[in-house]
Amino acid sequence: GVNYAGGLVGFLFQGGTVSASWADADVSVAAGATASDAGGLVGAMEASSSGNVAIIASYAHGSATNTATAGTRGAGGLVGLITATAGSYSISASYASAIVQSTQNSGPFIGAIASNSTGTVTASYWDVSKSGVADDADSAAPEGKTSSELTTPTAYGTQATDIYMGWNVNVDGAAGNDDPWDFGNANQYPRLKFDSMDLSEQVIAQPVDYDADDNGLIDIKTLAQLNAIRHDLNGDGDPASAGAVAYEAAFPDRDASAAGRMGCPDASDPADGTGDCAGYELMNDLDFDTDDSGDVDSDDDYPSWAPLSPFDINLPSDGAYTAEFKGNNRVISNLTIEVSTAASRHGLFGVVTGDITGVGLRDVDIDETRTTGGLSYTGALAGLILGGASVRSSWATGDVSVSSTAAASSVAGGLVGSNRNGTVAASWTDVEVSLNTAGTNTYAGGLAGDLTASSAGDSAIIASYAIGAVSNTSSGTTALAGGLVGNVENSSATNNWIIAASYAAGPVSVASGGAAGGAIARIVSNSVGSATGVYWDTALTGVADDGDSNAPEGVAPRAMQSPRPYTGIYSDWNVDVDDADSDGDISTGMDDPWEFGRAMQYPMLKYGGMNVVRQGGVAMGAADVDRNMDTPSVGRVARVCLTTGPGLRVDGSGGAKQAWQWQSRSAGGDWTDIAEDGGPTYDYTPVAANQGDYLRACAAITSSDPRAEGESQVCTRPFAPVQ
Repeated sequence: GVNYAGGLVGFLFQGGTVSASWADADVSVAAGATASDAGGLVGAMEASSSGNVAIIASYAHGSATNTATAGTRGAGGLVGLITATAGSYSISASYASAIVQSTQNSGPFIGAIASNSTGTVTASYWDVSKSGVADDADSAAPEGKTSSELTTPTAYGTQATDIYMGWNVNVDGAAGNDDPWDFGNANQYPRLKFDSMDLSEQVIAQPVDYDADDNGLIDIKTLAQLNAIRHDLNGDGDPASAGAVAYEAAFPDRDASAAGRMGCPDASDPADGTGDCAGYELMNDLDFDTDDSGDVDSDDDYPSWAPLSPFDINLPSDGAYTAEFKGNNRVISNLTIEVSTAASRHGLFGVVTGDITGVGLRDVDIDETRTTGGLSYTGALAGLILGGASVRSSWATGDVSVSSTAAASSVAGGLVGSNRNGTVAASWTDVEVSLNTAGTNTYAGGLAGDLTASSAGDSAIIASYAIGAVSNTSSGTTALAGGLVGNVENSSATNNWIIAASYAAGPVSVASGGAAGGAIARIVSNSVGSATGVYWDTALTGVADDGDSNAPEGVAPRAMQSPRPYTGIYSDWNVDVDDADSDGDISTGMDDPWEFGRAMQYPMLKYGGMNVVRQGGVAMGAADVDRNMDTPSVGRVARVCLTTGPGLRVDGSGGAKQAWQWQSRSAGGDWTDIAEDGGPTYDYTPVAANQGDYLRACAAITSSDPRAEGESQVCTRPFAPVQ
């Protein structure tokens, strides 16, 4: 029927008084058929003909949450509900510094006062910095004060403008005032000293600055903080009311006020004292294997990640991540999503309309099993980007798998599921992407499953590559698999798609009746767009060149590996990836995004300080030919060639080689150690069991070289399949 919950007292009535008391508690009410109220100090107080009720010289810190859905309900920083239709209530010399959340009535000090109630509130305040609720601008108590205003005074005060004038009150009913408060030094909140109360227990922290470098981006240092972004998808540091308490738990003692929110400075007008947060940035590497067991399971904090912004495509303004997310080249490891779901958008993010830069995702594991129809978008970083969103200098490794026994349409990519009216630039993937559904229109791509331009804007993939295996074994019609992109189209003659200065070099396969493309599986006829300087490795993808002279083109490994910085087939690869000049032209304001290395290396990305070591920055070749190993075969020696270029030396003179391990894998399998070579040539001769497999070599490294930061080994790109 009725539930009242308070940090100190649930229900205060019939002449009850709370004085010289405090609470620092997280108070919550979840149900109540008739009424439910939550208060930081008192859940509800009721005066009656049996007596008045009062709160004197007291305070509450923490939170008050009411998620009930029936009856009357409220939550207040100090008191949830006040009723005094007979008798009267009074609150004096008190304050609240609490986060409040309710499905109905809420207030930073009092949640609700019943109509016709009689009573007074005097010299009492709420902390606008902690609660995020601004002052109501009237002169009646309670009043909103900033954390700075509440902590600056060091005495009761003698002037009417002194906020603690009148706080030396009588709290025990005996004659005379009791001097109950200790104001400490400047920057301390008032604490209670009455009756020898322990001051050391009463520590209320000042608001924490969560934008230490004052760039307007909120610092992310933990997985809990990353998870809290779902409550603040526009990145302004002001979460939706339903997520305020959860957000506070991830960012404790944050400044929630408009004036100093999260510590962000005012970017547009520093003089007005308004905090302008515009998104988030990673400050640490993060790992979803929180118990360090080597596997993400039920013992970890987030055993199956829920995308941060999984909104419905028909509601583009509701639930998309719209802000900036700056990765600072930090790495998020072991992101795991294992779900059985209907239509969805899965990835670190579900849907993005903002800008993402410098995010690395290592060993992603997305396993989506569907039993119903509908359309899903799945990618390691985001299921869907649209509305002018951009992804730059980001990468992913791991697995993305979508399967369904129902007629389910699915779009899956190594980095993003679908790029609709957005841009992916200077990004790469080594992600095994697999689709197996019974639906029509199933698109799989190493970087993106789908690239679509529409009347909402252009779409682009610029200076990017994919080297993971792409497989689409779906039984329905229009099953597409592309080394870079599965499907390319536009639905408006006024907007274009573009793919430029990019390549694919991973195995591509489709079921009978499907269409495979080394770089692009299908460009819908009559689509308006262009592919320029786009290639696929015919040996690694297993897809022969189509014989025409139009991009994309299939080329042999030796042509892709030869170092020709912005010459030859790479002559138009020095492109503009960030559009800093805002002219929309990739041929002006070029950013020199590529590192071409030395002979026998594939192009790697260096834009934005990207790490070339983790991209396979070691050259490779064969012992019995001059340089390249286009067609490795059983009985023929494979050799790794060391470099002093962008690939870290691993011969003991720079990379401090510890061991050289040869590995193999089938098109759909994992890398498996097959031999160790500690000699100076790092050779391996494939045997019959290796036929059809891919080979690579990895060396464990220890190095202070910044190119190896965060890496424990350096690996070559795979050789072509063993013949």
